[in-house]
Parts: sequence; structure tokens; C-alpha cells
Amino acid sequence: MTGKGLKIMIIEDNKSFLETIQDLLETKDFQVAAYTEGRNIAQNIAKEKPDLLMLDINLPGEDGFSICRQIKSAPETRALPIILMTGDATIDIDKGFALGADDCIFKPFDIDDVIARIKKLARRDPRVLLVEDDRKICEMVTAMLAEKHYDAKAVNDGRDIINVVKGFSPDLILLDISLQIPPDGIEICRLLKSDSETRKTPVVMLTANEDADSIEKCFAFGADDYLFKPFKTQDLLLRIKKYIEYSKNV
Repeated sequence: MTGKGLKIMIIEDNKSFLETIQDLLETKDFQVAAYTEGRNIAQNIAKEKPDLLMLDINLPGEDGFSICRQIKSAPETRALPIILMTGDATIDIDKGFALGADDCIFKPFDIDDVIARIKKLARRDPRVLLVEDDRKICEMVTAMLAEKHYDAKAVNDGRDIINVVKGFSPDLILLDISLQIPPDGIEICRLLKSDSETRKTPVVMLTANEDADSIEKCFAFGADDYLFKPFKTQDLLLRIKKYIEYSKNV
């Protein structure tokens, strides 16, 4: 069971324990943002954009209950799933649930059990990144995907593509071969498939030309599929569904 595409924020003041759980989650392909205190929690959530928060109850200063209350009281953060953590078996965990916490685990815990809980709570819409310089296609595709409950993001060129992908963590990339601003789609595909953190993300190439040489180059660099433009909506959705399912199991 892997956590590909999920970002977990952890607030834990025990640095040794924090490092241990961070390492365990990262070996399962979760992204982890680790903090030893809950100061500036709203700003840090806005910066990190986590899919779930693991929050120690027994923090010095502002404790986990207070932080949980703050998060669940704010419209912009109340949807964030929270798993409370504690090593104190006498603590009133019902207080945490009353404040809006979604789960509570006692330390020490079994990592596989924790991951199962994370996966259950941190469900999100599948993410699709579209790299396409035709703005009309971008608008059409992102609107269509939003209606189908995909979290779609469009960029018009491939500059800084590695950081864009790492920041958005898409489950699938739709990539135009013939981008006007360098690098072109072929080079972007090569960059993505050469980076250890992005190479497993499926890439479907989009092209308006039946250029066999370009398509072969993309496959040589690791592209997973291609689609000719103009494409039928159903064909695009079938490709997306296929590779989203593949991405979940990588």
C-alpha cells in the first residue's frame, strides 16, 4: 500500500519520533511536511496544502486540542482530515472528536494500521496536470474534468516543470508535444522520466500531427500513451481513467 500523491503534515514535538514516522511514511511514497510545533498553523497549511494532518495532542504551549479547534473552526481549513496522536492512555480523546478530529491513534502504533487510516481519510479527487499552450483546449479540458470530479490544473509551458509536478503531485500528466515555448513536450517527457520523484507518474502525449518519429521518441523516453488532437471527450476520459487506476497501484 503506497501513498503516492498524498501529502501528510505532521505536528509532533518529539523529534526522534517525528523523524521515525516521517521516514516510515516516505518509504511508502507519501510526501511529508514535518513540524515540531503548531504556531502559524493556518499559514503553514496554506503553504503545504496537505491532504491530511497528524497532530500530537500533548504539544507544549498550544496543545493539539486547541490547534484542532482552530483548524476545524476556519472555513478554509475545516475540511482537512485530522488524526490526533497521543501516548497518554488516560487522555479524553472524545474531546478531540467533539472538536472535529477524524481519528485518534495511540503511540506507539503499527505503521500499516496508520497508513490504512490515512488512506481512508485522505481520499481526494484524482489530480490531472495538463501542459498545453492552446488556452481554449486548457479551458475546455479543465472544465470537463472538474465536472467529472477531477482536480485539474493547466500550465501553458514546461518551464520549471519538475517543480510544478512535485508541487501539484498529479496522478496523470497530459502533455502536448508541440509547445511553442521551450522545452517542447519531448524534452519535458525526458525530464519527467529521468527524475526519481516524477518518473512513475503516467504521461499521455497530445499531438495534432501524426508524426511517427516524435511519438517514438516520446515512448523511448518513457511516455505511457498518446492521443491525437482534436480528440473525442470519451477517448480522453477513457485514457485518464485507465492511467489514474494504474497510478494508484504503482
